[in-house]
Amino acid sequence: SVGSGGTLAVAEFASHLHRAATRQHASTMTPLEFAQSPAPTVDTLVVIYSARAKHPDTAFATQHALAQGLEVMLITERRTEELAPAFSHARVHVTTVDSGASPDGFLATGSIVRMAVAVARI
Repeated sequence: SVGSGGTLAVAEFASHLHRAATRQHASTMTPLEFAQSPAPTVDTLVVIYSARAKHPDTAFATQHALAQGLEVMLITERRTEELAPAFSHARVHVTTVDSGASPDGFLATGSIVRMAVAVARI
């Protein structure tokens, strides 16, 4: 699970749920940690959490995963057609979470809670 800022908490929550449900390994990293880590096995799914998917780190982590031959799942509040070209690769799977009625403020707590609820449901 890869996240930065507030979505790092969502990524950690998702890793915890995965470990509890499957008894398999899951780890949480920032995009930079992910880029600096040893290459994971080919059967690894990289799940990237980003409410708006506009930060360069999100595209960087996606490109790094693709260069390693990995599948990527992007959890975001944006629709696929709104995303940058970096996310249009066939191995990038986008899951869009409803953005809610009101936009986030500086802390983005609404999007974090919405993404965490979506992860718990999955």
